[in-house]
Amino acid sequence: MKNWVKNHIVNLVCPYCFDQFKLKKAPYRCGNLACSGRTPDPDLTAHWPQMAIGAQGKVLDPHSAKRGQVICDQCARVTGDRICPTCHMTLPATFGQCENAIISVIGAKNSGKSHYIATLVEELRNRVGPALNFTLSPQDDLTIERFARDFRDPLYREGRALDTTRSGRTDTSVQMPMVFNLQIGGKNLFGQRNIKRTVTLVFFDAAGEDLRSEATMETVNRYIYRSSGIILLLDPRQFPQVLCQLPDPPDPGEESIETRDILSRVANVVRKGKNLSPTQMIKTPIAAAFSKFDEIEPLIDPTLNVLSSRSMKRQYDSAEAAAINDEIESLLAMWKQSGLVNDIKSWFSKVTFCGISSLGCKKNQDGTVPRLAPRRVEDPFLWLMHGIGCFRDS
Repeated sequence: MKNWVKNHIVNLVCPYCFDQFKLKKAPYRCGNLACSGRTPDPDLTAHWPQMAIGAQGKVLDPHSAKRGQVICDQCARVTGDRICPTCHMTLPATFGQCENAIISVIGAKNSGKSHYIATLVEELRNRVGPALNFTLSPQDDLTIERFARDFRDPLYREGRALDTTRSGRTDTSVQMPMVFNLQIGGKNLFGQRNIKRTVTLVFFDAAGEDLRSEATMETVNRYIYRSSGIILLLDPRQFPQVLCQLPDPPDPGEESIETRDILSRVANVVRKGKNLSPTQMIKTPIAAAFSKFDEIEPLIDPTLNVLSSRSMKRQYDSAEAAAINDEIESLLAMWKQSGLVNDIKSWFSKVTFCGISSLGCKKNQDGTVPRLAPRRVEDPFLWLMHGIGCFRDS
């Protein structure tokens, strides 16, 4: 009964193009590389024109499927590979069997989104995951290749700052999200290790310039209103009360976009996408994370929790998260940003404030990173995952 409901009633979201569909309508693709039915796929090419796409396996009608598999009518091989009915990307093997969590990372240009995603994934895989008993692994070859090429290798292996994310209007390849598999471990009644929960995580890095207008966001950034959670990166150095106190102001070339304008556009896009009335609050949880906190550290009380590294407890610490939230709200009031707090709390029903530092230092003039030391980049992500019940509270 449960599988029938998933196949016929529940609308699932493609982790690549974010269209909704019922699983029973998802076609299959033959995986036999020697099949004579392999041809170019016009739907796949149309949705992802900048990808090098050659001949693909034959698309097979889902109505002939039995127990999640079909037989290719060209080569007689059995396949269980399903594709999105809209964009024809191959769906993850666990699609429809576990929950999806689309995490949108958005923010103005130069707010540090690419650095944040790079350090978040590395911290989750190598430090936070072992402490909280979970693993994070890429779901497909595209994610492995893109994360290594555009994020991990330049920053961690070559020691240089990442380039600004290109606009999705001019480069459709950046519209391709990165898909990861989150597996949370535990023990059964007999004390044996097992997998308690599996979540398909979709990370999307939006270009700051694609947040300049609501019309652009509605076409390029449709994923925002499909999101399970939003991480909104905000640069506190753009606040006048902070900027005037900084010994080293931001680079003159860094663009300044009004934070509240971006927040307003995000709220409007989510409202329209979810068809909410003017009196309904947005239920999508949002973590407002203030980036580059290391650069404003001299202006802050050194005893605050937000300036310390997160304790590697075996469970999520909601009390610590609440304390940091209160600290950030106090700082915002001191910086005369109470209007920003009021806006986000008036529009979103689930909100937290965080302070993070992706690089842990200011990059050199030549674009190199002298000492990579991420701090608290996991806080927004853990808060979102705790909200959907992935992590127990200490």
